[in-house]
Amino acid sequence: MRRKWDWLLFAQISSIGLISLLIIYSINRTLAASQLAYWIAGLVILYITSQIRVTSWQNVSKFIYFGTIVALVLLLFIAHPVRGSVRWIDFGAFRIQPSEIAKVASILILANYYRERSARSLGNVL
Repeated sequence: MRRKWDWLLFAQISSIGLISLLIIYSINRTLAASQLAYWIAGLVILYITSQIRVTSWQNVSKFIYFGTIVALVLLLFIAHPVRGSVRWIDFGAFRIQPSEIAKVASILILANYYRERSARSLGNVL
């Protein structure tokens, strides 16, 4: 577990989130209430994932990436079109959009790839 929390990052995310919530509130109050719940859930997920060590992310990056590819392929077979596009896997109580997870998985797998590649090239130089 990490010990230090990045308060500057938290303040920036909170500021942007609060401004967007105010804008949504001025348009639709019920939508703002649901967005507030999702925003708070996102902050909790941010805190939990930020406490995980980088080496742990490196170890699971390949599994997350391949799991995301499987989920994207599953879209072709089990997802239903919504407004002409197939984007969501419906689990009843909630829905998952694998393309959003794929963005994070791509970042993780590329970071791991370039870390391994730079370690090999440094080994050849030394």
